[in-house]
Amino acid sequence: MMSSDKKRQLKHYIPYAVIICILAAIIPYFDSLRGEFVFDDVPLIKNDPFYGQEANPLKCWERDFWKESRKQGLYRPLTLFTYWVNVKTSGYYSPAFRIGNLILHLFVTLLIFKFALRLKLGYWAAFFASAIFAVHPIHTEAVIPAFGRGELLCSLFLLIALISHTYLDRKKYAVFCAGASFLLACWSKEHGVAALPLFVLVDLYLDRPFTVERFRRFIKDKAGIYGFYCAILALFFASRYFALGSIVPSKANFDPAIDNPVALCQFPLNLMTAIKVQGLAISKFFWPSVLCHDYSYAQLLPSTSVFDWKAWLTLLLFLAVPLSAALLFKNLRLKVIFLVLAYVVCILPAGNFIIMAGTIFGERLQYIPSIWLCLFTAVFASSMFRKIDYRLVSLAMAVAVMAFSIRTYERGKDWDDQMSIAVAGVDSAPMSVKTWNNLAVQLGEYAWKENDPAEKMNKFQEAVTACDRAIAIYPNYVTAITNRGIYNSCFGRYQDAENDLRKAVSLYPGHFAATYTLGALLANQGRFDEARKIWEELMKIHPEDKMLKDSYSRLLKDIQEKEAGTGKQD
Repeated sequence: MMSSDKKRQLKHYIPYAVIICILAAIIPYFDSLRGEFVFDDVPLIKNDPFYGQEANPLKCWERDFWKESRKQGLYRPLTLFTYWVNVKTSGYYSPAFRIGNLILHLFVTLLIFKFALRLKLGYWAAFFASAIFAVHPIHTEAVIPAFGRGELLCSLFLLIALISHTYLDRKKYAVFCAGASFLLACWSKEHGVAALPLFVLVDLYLDRPFTVERFRRFIKDKAGIYGFYCAILALFFASRYFALGSIVPSKANFDPAIDNPVALCQFPLNLMTAIKVQGLAISKFFWPSVLCHDYSYAQLLPSTSVFDWKAWLTLLLFLAVPLSAALLFKNLRLKVIFLVLAYVVCILPAGNFIIMAGTIFGERLQYIPSIWLCLFTAVFASSMFRKIDYRLVSLAMAVAVMAFSIRTYERGKDWDDQMSIAVAGVDSAPMSVKTWNNLAVQLGEYAWKENDPAEKMNKFQEAVTACDRAIAIYPNYVTAITNRGIYNSCFGRYQDAENDLRKAVSLYPGHFAATYTLGALLANQGRFDEARKIWEELMKIHPEDKMLKDSYSRLLKDIQEKEAGTGKQD
């Protein structure tokens, strides 16, 4: 038991620990604040006119997270509201979004320090956990790009809710603060629903009702509080239903074969794959040397057998490491059980264990679960003080924090612009069909802007090559086939372009980009009747598209002029 003098001495160092955590959260990310909108930032924010045109912020609670043409049944109104505020105050200015994200990350880091103290994990553990969380490289995808804000807001309010819940016996307003934060966490991202089971775990850990009588008293005392929390959860689902008309995500605009092959698996292969992917997530937490923004097909493939050794190794280590820690340090048993169960609760919403997510794996999805990994690591390290010289352990932790800081700083450079993240993607995930297609798109955009004809053709050729790589991985990837058709047409390879576009249309009838481009290609070759028929079919699906309507009107004029010219010749 720590003496009162020792506790007072440690409390004296808390302000210094807080300052160090603040600096740790800011310094590795500071250079990345100047970056552009990247990856999902573009369709989610930059290309969505809602934020610039809508004057009523309450409309954020009445729409899908994505704009109409890309909606996926996701409901995150509070995150949308913060985007709306960003645009209204600073316009579509990426650094302003990134600064907002960094501020949120800073507050989450400090809340972890407070939460660890409320869990009675010790001052050193609280400091280590916060410092590790502040600088960890796996968090870059949540902290740097604007599209990661949902993770930050959800973590912020989740921690506020849990901390408030620990004050129920001392502060009357704590339950209302916990409930309100619970709702805000859910409105930030659906993963906020994890707060409810986490409340239970926190109560069981702190109150420890291990006798029948204490457990009965525990149920009696907490029944009303949990009834209130359930009402909050019902309010969230009601708001979601009235806005979107459904309780669970619809998965529209989602190709499971590419985005999440686990969705195509049957039990138990889907479970084995989910476990295997969590092994990857944990390995990246402890050794984040290779990080990527996309793990789509075929970078991560589903398990083909229940005897998948990666899944079983993950399960073995997940059980063996905490068990070993509990046996080695008897005072850690309850802490280890609590932290492991809390981690499991937080990976369930997005880990493809219950509902299939929109991706097989995303590093940003580890932002909330990593809280418990940081706490576990810190608790284990602080317990080593008794086994090993505390100066040696402190040095090891300082080296780890410094190494993570450097890796986070380097990873931040990948998020500077669209080209940098595209190049980093193919380097770190060379078997991902989307990373190659993303690179092709960026090369194509560079080509369109290039003034030198030779360099323009060179960039188009590189774009075609990148499309070839994507199609080699997934031969029926409509987006890459369409893009290759567009880039081939720029070379004057009209037959190759037509073949690609017709294949894309046959794979995905009504695909706007492929069908529209095919019509334009035929029209430019004077094949007006073929182009007219193709565009007329497309207009049945997209009757209000202005670009299509204008192009169709010009085509009709060309047909009339051609017929008039033919009549004069006759």
